[in-house]
Amino acid sequence: MVEWLIDNWLLITVPVLAFLAIYIVGLWVRRVVSNAFERWASRVRWQGSQLVMTAVHRPFLFWFLILGVFIAFQVSVATPEVKGMITKALGILFALSLGWLVINLGGQLLETYLPKLKVQWPTITLAKNVTSAVTVVVCALIILDIWGMPTSPLLVLIAVGIVAAALALRNAAPNLFAGLHL
Repeated sequence: MVEWLIDNWLLITVPVLAFLAIYIVGLWVRRVVSNAFERWASRVRWQGSQLVMTAVHRPFLFWFLILGVFIAFQVSVATPEVKGMITKALGILFALSLGWLVINLGGQLLETYLPKLKVQWPTITLAKNVTSAVTVVVCALIILDIWGMPTSPLLVLIAVGIVAAALALRNAAPNLFAGLHL
């Protein structure tokens, strides 16, 4: 084992250095973007800016970790099959983290701004659940696309289901939303 490391130290060092370089660049970019966003938010005075900063702060670094692992594997001597599997796995991690960010940030923004429009809590909960469900469906479709599965038939099925539900509930939907508004 030690002899192999001595003979092939460069094969290990280059991917590790690539990963570390991307991670350090990620820390720097996160600081620069955070400072720029804070300057913009102080000029605009938007209440949601703190929610956005808090929600994006941690995933931003996670995305650079994903990018670092991706680049490290691309410059490594791994087989193309391994590189393809790692690329798909990292794509799924990125899609899941982005979906999680959208669900959390969307829910927080809806909880912040819908009460200002005098929307009742059941409607806010319904809006948050619909936003979460749509985000989960989109993330699932992205993940299926990453693995090479056809998503067009699923999109057509979802569209037909929405149209069927809209037609079935066209008389009941106004009463439902009126009841939620009370």
